[in-house]
Amino acid sequence: MEEGTKCEIDAFATLVGKFLPFYYPNLKFVEEGAHVLHTDNKPLVLVSPDGSLSQIEINSSKSEVTKLACEFKCPCPTDYKTPVHYEIPQRYIPQILGEMAALNTPDLLHLSWTEESTIVIKAKFDED
Repeated sequence: MEEGTKCEIDAFATLVGKFLPFYYPNLKFVEEGAHVLHTDNKPLVLVSPDGSLSQIEINSSKSEVTKLACEFKCPCPTDYKTPVHYEIPQRYIPQILGEMAALNTPDLLHLSWTEESTIVIKAKFDED
């Protein structure tokens, strides 16, 4: 986990410096904090997305509208596993679903970063 936290700034820089200008030039990165999800008016779980991509909406009551949640993963290098995620590991599914619910967005960018390569996967919320 320490390796992932240490490299998160590199994942962020890759997203805003290389990926956003090409794929989402009209969106900006917003750093997110912790969000509490509730059920029956009781706290259920705390989620903390790494960020979101927002767009300024001129005719909206909100100044910014969240379009995508963002989650960065920086896998620890080992000899026995693929260095980046080419699909979202199942162990992260509850986390990213919670983050999409907290940010009220149907889409999330899962960015898997290493010094050698980066993979970005767009996940879509599906109620089925």
